[in-house]
Amino acid sequence: MPRLRYVDEITEVVITDNIAVVHDKTEDKYFQMDRTKLPDRILNEALPTVSQVAAPFTFGFLWIGVALLVLNVGYSLISSPEPTAMFFVWFVPYILISVIIHERAHLVALRIFGRKHDKVGFKMHYIILPAFFVQMNQSVLLARNEKIVVHAAGIWVNLFVIGCLIMLNAILIGSDDLGVALTFAVVTLSYNAVPVLNSDGYRVLLALADVNELKERKRNPRWIRRIKTTSWILVVCYGCYIGIDTYLGLIHG
Repeated sequence: MPRLRYVDEITEVVITDNIAVVHDKTEDKYFQMDRTKLPDRILNEALPTVSQVAAPFTFGFLWIGVALLVLNVGYSLISSPEPTAMFFVWFVPYILISVIIHERAHLVALRIFGRKHDKVGFKMHYIILPAFFVQMNQSVLLARNEKIVVHAAGIWVNLFVIGCLIMLNAILIGSDDLGVALTFAVVTLSYNAVPVLNSDGYRVLLALADVNELKERKRNPRWIRRIKTTSWILVVCYGCYIGIDTYLGLIHG
């Protein structure tokens, strides 16, 4: 069944299979409903629409990102630099710059597909996890391949930059402190790359499944909830391993 789109002065509706996503422009609200509940006028006037990005590009983009993630995580696991407390001199500026690069990548991808963001802000995930974010409500109106690219763009750019810095450090700089800073950067990025909490990886997973997350958690598909819980456990274990290893390195150093 082709993807359909209806738009007028007050409403935009995107219909995929039996699900309709509605943007009420007057109140700037988004909601999802069954296709059969739409007025006949909208169903009759809705026009077929295609994705602006082809599937081969989308999945090639994803696989390159996965390869970069594996290489970067592999580096963090096998590297054994001898850090000092000065690694924060590298780590803090990098994290600040990477956040700007990350969010900018989301914005650029969203604008390429003719959409705009709602706001940029800061919040605490589950009270304890600080995070900057770009609110992109209009992403629910995109086609599946477009959603994947938009949600993966920030991670992809960060992974590419970290990979370049790792090679630069190995070939030219040779700083153990920079090496540890990059290792911690990989850890923080991994939290965002896998489908945990409200990460970009989670958004990519939903886009791959062509599912829009519902506010009522129990109404979401069970398999998504299970993957989210499992990935949270794995990422916490990974972060603890890196943290303990670095702490022991600082003590013995």
